[in-house]
Amino acid sequence: MVLYHQQPWLPPQYISIDEEANRFQACVHALRDHVAVLNATPRTNQEPIAWQGVLQWIPILNNLLDVQENAYRLEDVLTSIHVLQCIVFNTSDDIEIQARAAQALASVLHAHKHRLSRRFRDEDGMLPAEEPQNSDVLQLCLDWRPWLDLLLSLMDDPPPCVEGFVLSAVRQQSLLKVVASARRYFAPDAAFEIWRLLGPSVESVGYDQARAYDALGWVSLFTPTFCISSCEPAALNQLVGTWIEGWKRMPNSPPWNALWLGLLSRAAKHDYKGAIDWGPHLDVLFTNFIGAFDVPVGAATSMQATTRSAPAKAVMHHNQNMSGLHTNGAAMVASLLRARPEDQRARHSVQQTLERLRHMASLIDNYFHPSNSGKWCRELSTWTRSLVENFMRQVGKQGANPPPWFASIEPTTMTAFVACMTPLAARGQFSKDDILSLTCVKALSSLAYVAPSAVLPLVITRFRTAVESQTATHQLAATITCFSKCIRPILLSGWGMDSDGESGVQLLAEALMVLLPGIDANDEQKTMAVMQLYTTALSSLPMLAQAGDEEATARGAVCLPLYLEEWGEEVLGRVLALLSGLDSGLGHRADAAAGRGGSVSSHAAGGVGGGGSFLTAPGSFFPHLASLLFSRLPPESGAALAKRAARFAASELLPGVEQAMGVLLHAAVEHHPEVTWKEGVLPLMLRVITELRPHAASTPGHAPPSPSLEATLCYQLGLLRQGVFAGAAQAMLPHAQQLMEVVDAALAVPSRPVQNAGSALLSSICCVCVRYYTHLDLLDSPGQDGVGSTHARQSLLGPHGIEQWVDKFATDCPRPKWLLPPPEALSLAQQLIDSHLLAPLPRLLELLDVGSPGQGQQRAGGANGGGDGGHRQRMQLHGELVKMKGVIGGLLSTLRDFDFLGHASLAGTPISVMGNTGVLVGQPGTRGCVAEALSAAAPAMLGMSDSECIGEFLVIGGLLASAGSLEHTGSLAMASDTSKLMSKVEQPAAAGLLLLQRGGAAAEAAKGRPWRKQVPRWAAVSMLDQTLAKRGALSSFRSFSTASMPELTSPSMLPPSYRTLVTELCKFSTHSLSTVRMEALPIVDSITKRFPQSIARTCLPHFLCALADVPPPPELAPHASDAGSARAEAALLEVLENAAAAEEGRPEATAADSTAAEGSQVEKDGRVLGACAAFSACMAFWRLIFRDPTLFASALHALMASRTHTSTQAQGTLSNLMLAFSSRFIKPLALTPQSPAFAKLARQMLHLAHPDTLRTNWRYSLSANVVCLMLMPAPSCTQEVMPFARHALALFGSGMLQLRQLAAGTLSLLLTRVVDFKEANPQLVAEVSAWLLSSGSSVADHLAADHTKLEAIEASQDKRGGGLAAMQARYLNMTHDELILKVVAASIDRLQRWPEGGHADLQPQAVRAGLFVVRHARLVALLATVAPQETLRALQPSLEQAASNASSQQVVAYTSEKAVQAAAAEATAGLLAAGTPWMSGAGTGSGPADHEHWVVRATAVQLQTMSLELSESWSLAIRFSVHGLVAMVRPAPTLSHITHAPAPVPSPTPTLP
Repeated sequence: MVLYHQQPWLPPQYISIDEEANRFQACVHALRDHVAVLNATPRTNQEPIAWQGVLQWIPILNNLLDVQENAYRLEDVLTSIHVLQCIVFNTSDDIEIQARAAQALASVLHAHKHRLSRRFRDEDGMLPAEEPQNSDVLQLCLDWRPWLDLLLSLMDDPPPCVEGFVLSAVRQQSLLKVVASARRYFAPDAAFEIWRLLGPSVESVGYDQARAYDALGWVSLFTPTFCISSCEPAALNQLVGTWIEGWKRMPNSPPWNALWLGLLSRAAKHDYKGAIDWGPHLDVLFTNFIGAFDVPVGAATSMQATTRSAPAKAVMHHNQNMSGLHTNGAAMVASLLRARPEDQRARHSVQQTLERLRHMASLIDNYFHPSNSGKWCRELSTWTRSLVENFMRQVGKQGANPPPWFASIEPTTMTAFVACMTPLAARGQFSKDDILSLTCVKALSSLAYVAPSAVLPLVITRFRTAVESQTATHQLAATITCFSKCIRPILLSGWGMDSDGESGVQLLAEALMVLLPGIDANDEQKTMAVMQLYTTALSSLPMLAQAGDEEATARGAVCLPLYLEEWGEEVLGRVLALLSGLDSGLGHRADAAAGRGGSVSSHAAGGVGGGGSFLTAPGSFFPHLASLLFSRLPPESGAALAKRAARFAASELLPGVEQAMGVLLHAAVEHHPEVTWKEGVLPLMLRVITELRPHAASTPGHAPPSPSLEATLCYQLGLLRQGVFAGAAQAMLPHAQQLMEVVDAALAVPSRPVQNAGSALLSSICCVCVRYYTHLDLLDSPGQDGVGSTHARQSLLGPHGIEQWVDKFATDCPRPKWLLPPPEALSLAQQLIDSHLLAPLPRLLELLDVGSPGQGQQRAGGANGGGDGGHRQRMQLHGELVKMKGVIGGLLSTLRDFDFLGHASLAGTPISVMGNTGVLVGQPGTRGCVAEALSAAAPAMLGMSDSECIGEFLVIGGLLASAGSLEHTGSLAMASDTSKLMSKVEQPAAAGLLLLQRGGAAAEAAKGRPWRKQVPRWAAVSMLDQTLAKRGALSSFRSFSTASMPELTSPSMLPPSYRTLVTELCKFSTHSLSTVRMEALPIVDSITKRFPQSIARTCLPHFLCALADVPPPPELAPHASDAGSARAEAALLEVLENAAAAEEGRPEATAADSTAAEGSQVEKDGRVLGACAAFSACMAFWRLIFRDPTLFASALHALMASRTHTSTQAQGTLSNLMLAFSSRFIKPLALTPQSPAFAKLARQMLHLAHPDTLRTNWRYSLSANVVCLMLMPAPSCTQEVMPFARHALALFGSGMLQLRQLAAGTLSLLLTRVVDFKEANPQLVAEVSAWLLSSGSSVADHLAADHTKLEAIEASQDKRGGGLAAMQARYLNMTHDELILKVVAASIDRLQRWPEGGHADLQPQAVRAGLFVVRHARLVALLATVAPQETLRALQPSLEQAASNASSQQVVAYTSEKAVQAAAAEATAGLLAAGTPWMSGAGTGSGPADHEHWVVRATAVQLQTMSLELSESWSLAIRFSVHGLVAMVRPAPTLSHITHAPAPVPSPTPTLP
């Protein structure tokens, strides 16, 4: 649920919506102007990397779109769409640009779909009584044909090449997602045009399944249905009838059914006029709906008798649309329930739909029974959830009075639907499958809003039965959850008020009392269900009154028939008892306290420490229940509860549930700060300072605290942190001096856990001093006389005293009131910056002896020394570090950032997101001063072995260098947690039905506005906090972005102090200690995300040198004048070239008997492991490598030089890195095959790939050959491709099977492009012919040896040992060479699969058994096509010998013999498929008859004498041959050929607005 009201609800000082709209406009116009310049330049005159400049705007555009959805000017949104579409159409040769532009375009189209396609609703979202003119006119109209041409050119039959299949898959998914969003804006007639173009291919499913499935996928994807009602009804019904007939052509195929259902369900959904007559098709539809359920029948298993899988090509293109049978089917059923009142035909169709739905429900009713369990439960859950959700969505969409021209669900239909679905949901409520149970619970609560009289009696009866029962306790949690979800319908419907029965208020009071024992430490599930019920109840009643309080009742309060004060006391007592029962004692907390207090990703000012439980897990209602308990009861009762909770927190010691206790104290301070500070926070503070003083460093004779006291202090400091963080600065300032005494005392205690706790308390103090503050009961209401005041609470009242929940536009809801930090708080924040951030810097350098020549880390008493002195200094060092961390971790992005805008070229209009979490503090240059000190201390810290101190140092550096990253991480966690809760409590839009039925003013209000989903106010405030954090993060992260310079592209643009700090921090990611590397890696990742070009370019050489185990050149020093320049990168390349070309005997620092050498090996392994981890985590490194030719070459040489690392762990990690490199590989566009840099790189890689160069390191020899295969240019580059071709031909003589396999793959790739794609290269053909004449026998030898699958299957047979388990183990434990060959094969797999498009499960038996390798037959066919005479000559001896052997033996007993005979079948298939025996002049004899004689004779001998085991191979060989001969006469057309026949006008590039 998107909450559009979040922007107006933000602090007024925080954001100007108009100003942000101007920033969006500036960003879009800058990108438009950049693209216009590129479009004005002819493609032939453009540099290969000309379009790379657009990438710097896309992240900023994404950020701006992420925070606003309806505030930008429509013309700017349209401009962004056209510009992004232009980028997508012009960057097909650059995968990254096209994929990222497509992702941004999909986001724009989806986020603004309502504004761009508003059809018939007025500005208020209401349906007018009369259908407006031009109701289907779109604000945006896109042409579908260019998109289809683009996708088919990239996906249908592109020229084969070896490139990163991961990137290709990302691009494919991005483009498909764009089309799914863009089809809404296609013209309505496009549905007919698309079917005329692709329909014949779909209807060819009987004889060409591969093309038919693929064509159907494109039809399902591209066909627009959003404006389908504007089509002529007769033509539309004819088209739908044609679709239904096409659907019936392929029965029992789930993928086929899913593609059709996706299309038809969209058509039914968007047919708001009821133009389509679905009556004639209901039998077909419901037959498929029922057939989709995979449930057992009788004693049979739950498997369909016959299923047809989709061809592999269609799966590769449309897999994401080949699922969702139950989702789409259920959605279509909900759409079929609509009809216009005067359309009798449609109303009759609705009745037929209901009849079939009842029949369908009766068939599957038994599988909802609680005693049933099985995989079908998930299918039933999906179907039920989708059906009820779509039904409720339609009811909410049509509103109170749907006009006659709008197809809607009639009240009688609603009642019938509820009567049909309620028994199913009632059965599944107690299912053993938790997902089905939760789905049915939600279904019942949703249906209660439509027909409360049909659902609520069942829910209430079951609730009472479960509560009273002594034997059905397993049903209690589901029953309580269901009842809690039905509280809103009970209250909104006025349940029982029109009768003599029990009213809804009485029911609620009864439930509140009877469930008190449900808060039980021994039953987690029941406890959470009770808390959900209490939270929902209190969320619905903003004002509660004691029984008999007439004055409160007159003000609108709900009078519950119970003693509120006693009930509140009992609830709080149960909660406190629960916490005591869950506490695990001091031992648990003492053990946990031994660790450090957090990292960059976990450190937050308001976070909570150890001692977690299910009460504070994501999705828990406990925090919100605690907040509501103190705020919803009458003020006196709430204050009394807060007083009791505060006293409990101050007196009890529960370290095992510190988080939950902190949450409770947080809620008390939030709503009753005065009493909670007085009774809880201040006594706790006095106790802590009393216990800290004897152990502080300033106390003579101080000693470290005992473990139990240490755990106690950490717990109490954690509670203090929560108490401080919960309130506004106004509540904390009177006690600031005492709080700082506690902080300073904790930081002086020689205990790291206590110091960490003190640092966290300092963070909370700093955060409270600067932040904008609001909470649930702070309302911007005129006349408000205090938090939670009567007037404020009255503004929350909705109909009948029930709280008005919040819809996405905050209709009739009061805005929150924001408390800004007073000047005294800002002054305190500045004092803390001076005293606890800047002042410790000299002491830090002193403790590390930085600048003392000849001493430093070698001094015995230094921070890295041993003995008591060293320990004492390390403790002092830790104290200074966490003191600094406390300040910067509390201020975060509110501490003034580095002066990035000081660069002259950065002047311009800001285009970053607006916002911050508080008021900016700190003098200019504060971060720079800290960065300089940290950079000076970094070398000494790097040499330490104290991982905890190093970790604290890294936290400070990370928070300093990557402003906004921590807030962004926190906002994502908050959004995930809140969204889970919102899904559990949100009120559907159909709740308006209850207001209509109840009448009165509420009914009139429901008639006058659109119905929308609503959520409790606490959920809206939680989302507001998340928005605040996200905006602050995005604003700080890109604060330097302007229209003239959206990104800092060069290291020289960064402040020197920042660049030096980042360079030093990178070194920690290659530390010898794994814990340090794990701390440093997220920092490097966040910094490179912030500056993906400048910082990535600065840090990348360090990791490349670590891979190659060489020192970086002097030009790369942080303070070097040309660091990051072309000269420095050239020096880096030279160093890595020398390392890669070094001889095998390069000296290594390893000696088994040397402790120093062992230490050196540990450091060496740490460097390479850290470098590999950095490449795996940081996307910016990959993007830079595959764009910059120099860095690309450096990375290749570094990978080749990494063979110097010989340890097992290092080699395993390097293997994974090489696999990742291969899967993402793309050649930089600037590295053209004609460039000198490419020629040099090709020579170097081919030298390394020669088998003799790395003969003692076969793994790297294989990797070098893989690199050569990926570097190889297309055959059209006649001269440049020849060295690679000669190298591949030479590899056929290698003794390594893997190298021969690569050679065969390379040759197949080249010849495929020559033969199938007509890329002429006479020199290549001549080279292949000459090689066949001289070394052609190696082809037959390779075919016989390359039957690894056959060998594996043979080895897995029981007679050979191992069985199936051995085969599975082989696939799960593939070696490096096997994996890297799999990665390469993934790029050219479509060349080797046959029959064309065949699914793996439907491959012929011989292929699955390894007795017929398709790529072998394909290779021989290609060779025979380009060099028929030479191929025949090369294969004749081996084929005749195989035929002779076959005629002399009837049984092939050995695997090697089977491989030889299988190779003969494959070679024969290739020769016959190419038509070689019948080519004129093929051979050296008297004519074609001579060679026709020997080929056909050898084939005949094989067919007559083959063994039974090889019969499948030879039958498949004949099939392959016939297929090839037929293809020569009549090539099978692809969709690309069909859609472009005969010769369409090329699709124009979209013009920019």
